[in-house]
Amino acid sequence: MLDRPTQTFFIIALAFAALIGAVSGVVAQAIFLSQHTVFSSSTSEQVDQKIVELIEEERATIAVVERVTPAVVSIVVKKEQGQLSAQQHPFGLNPFFVQQPILSEEESHQLVEVSSGSGFFVSEDGYVLTNRHVVDQPDAQFVVVTNTGQELPATLVDIDPFQDIAILDVKGVGFPVASLGDSSQIRIGQTVIAIGNTLSEFRNTVTKGVVSGINRRVTAESAATAEVIEQAIQTDAAINPGNSGGPLINLKGEVIGVNTAVSVQGEAIAFAIPINQAQRAIQDVQEFGRIVRPWLGVRYVLVEN
Repeated sequence: MLDRPTQTFFIIALAFAALIGAVSGVVAQAIFLSQHTVFSSSTSEQVDQKIVELIEEERATIAVVERVTPAVVSIVVKKEQGQLSAQQHPFGLNPFFVQQPILSEEESHQLVEVSSGSGFFVSEDGYVLTNRHVVDQPDAQFVVVTNTGQELPATLVDIDPFQDIAILDVKGVGFPVASLGDSSQIRIGQTVIAIGNTLSEFRNTVTKGVVSGINRRVTAESAATAEVIEQAIQTDAAINPGNSGGPLINLKGEVIGVNTAVSVQGEAIAFAIPINQAQRAIQDVQEFGRIVRPWLGVRYVLVEN
């Protein structure tokens, strides 16, 4: 049995230990709460910063679209109804013996829309860049529909024999012009925006994606022709029929490509002609009034031994 002085010392020691434990617990809790507060504050700041970045990117996209859209046009291809009937039955024969309506003189000359696509102004005096396959229609008439809905007649200046490029001319001056960039500087993964007459119905539709690949060699086939695109830009921005000839732009608002083809075998696979390849055609038309391409002629004679 402990004597009184020893018992008193033991009680004091226990009380002191309890006090130390309580103080340690309070300090530990304070440290934990402090660290948790710092962590929560840091996470909140990171979230706020991310939101700010997303808002800034959204504003940049909106600003770019608003700047470029006035220069983008829809291209409507029309033919006389009498020409369409003659093309369907060039010899006046109907293999299915279905009686065709006889067109009056007025009906025969009535214009009918046969196809449409997209394009964009590359000069203030009315030159419009588009795809060759959009306007490659004999005896056709062309109408350019601006972003405001104004319909303007256009004439075909020339088509490029080596690539899917064509240039139309709209009479007038002061048209809004799309700024052309440098397609040699694009990088895989960078953000791009496509604008065009989607499905030939929804004028100046905007879609967004990234550059999925560069320097692709693509064979674009239609019902009548096959076109090889060299050094094509691949993108996952949604491009549909009717977008052909429209601009592919970067976040600076510069045109880096001409939307041309989509893959029917995969999803979100589209291709554009690099704008650097089209600039030569634009410069030729502005300088010579037509697209100039060098030709090399070779003649040979068989020599018998």
